[in-house]
Amino acid sequence: MRMTGRPARHRLAAVAVAAAVVLVGGCDDGSRAGSPSTSSTSAAPTTVAAATSTSSSATTPSQPQLPASFVATGPISTTTRIGPAAGGPLDGIDRDAGVSVALRDGSTLWLFGDTAKADADGHLTYFVIGTAAWAPAGSPAITTDYSNGGEPIAFATPTAGFPPCPADAPVPGMWPSSAVVQQAGNLDRVIVWMENICLGSSIRGAARGMAVAEWFYDPAAPPSGAPIQAQIINQSLFPQRSFGLASVLDGEGNAIVYSCDAPEQGGTPDRYGPCRAARVPLGMAANPAAYQVWDGTSWNQNSQAAQPMLLGNGAAASYPAGSFSITLDPMLHQYVMVYSPWPGSSDTMQIRTSAGPTGPWSAPTSIALPGCSDAVGTATFWCYAASAQPVFSEAGRLGVGYYDRHVSSNPTRGSYLVATIPYAPTPG
Repeated sequence: MRMTGRPARHRLAAVAVAAAVVLVGGCDDGSRAGSPSTSSTSAAPTTVAAATSTSSSATTPSQPQLPASFVATGPISTTTRIGPAAGGPLDGIDRDAGVSVALRDGSTLWLFGDTAKADADGHLTYFVIGTAAWAPAGSPAITTDYSNGGEPIAFATPTAGFPPCPADAPVPGMWPSSAVVQQAGNLDRVIVWMENICLGSSIRGAARGMAVAEWFYDPAAPPSGAPIQAQIINQSLFPQRSFGLASVLDGEGNAIVYSCDAPEQGGTPDRYGPCRAARVPLGMAANPAAYQVWDGTSWNQNSQAAQPMLLGNGAAASYPAGSFSITLDPMLHQYVMVYSPWPGSSDTMQIRTSAGPTGPWSAPTSIALPGCSDAVGTATFWCYAASAQPVFSEAGRLGVGYYDRHVSSNPTRGSYLVATIPYAPTPG
């Protein structure tokens, strides 16, 4: 439910977050108050592109050779909705900005941004900031959710260390941004970087930096239908939106974490970017002093030495406009960056590839997303929060996901969807 252009990524807030602030005291999630606006609109993307790639061979003497762009050999596949089985207590749940990690036994932990449900009249029955669900091996799209009297629970609850919220955005919450898995004996330790956010009426929000949390998975006792709640290990890891928006393991006991600049209240394309990388040992993820920045040639303890990663076709509109993901795709055998282009709500996603975690990155390839410009009256329901979903990758097909704001009507509901994109065996 983060708004495009904020340090956030969601659009569901444009129709739902007003309900979250009809409160007493300012710390309730407002799950039963108010009703969503049915006339909310978002800016149209500057370019509506089909599945095409952009040449990335041009370089300057001061730049290294850029990798070839991702080559899609056909349109995106039929989509699959991520959610609980029909007929359960959380049937009809509306969750955006899906982040998934594969656990050691082949099961999947799903993390979502804002989570809501509307009744037949379009009024919110609940609104929760940041939730989680588990899906068993072999069925990664079917989540087995915990229901607290017909409502989900928050994955992470702000602690006493949460920065104060302003009066016009009084509701604190935490959005999962990225996650990695570390083996811890017989358990999986899931490390989750989260955005601290304060929500207010309509589309008002205020960034409060980054947090980091952990959750342990025991394959002998999977959380099917059980609560999934994180332990906060640093509520104020970074004071600004920073490293952890995307993350990937380096195979040497570290996480590579990423940040892409974006104006909090939105703006023109030239105000987005650049993107940077840092490295941190998994056991020290809660210590901001342990993060080493990429200075263009090596990892550097001096945070002021951070240099932008090289992204091919450096047009201003080609930076991520909100959330993004970076993963080493097991089938493509390349690092893949997936995101929604400016202004964040769009009927396309963009894909870049790289041989290494710090780039250089190819020029973006735009992929058309079906059903992502549905119009109802004056409202156009663009999609957003595109990301890589490698658990769905297979030979010759890249797994991806995105949030579709309009998958059903009366009431209008959205859902996080996954699909695959066919690609050439050797990109470029």
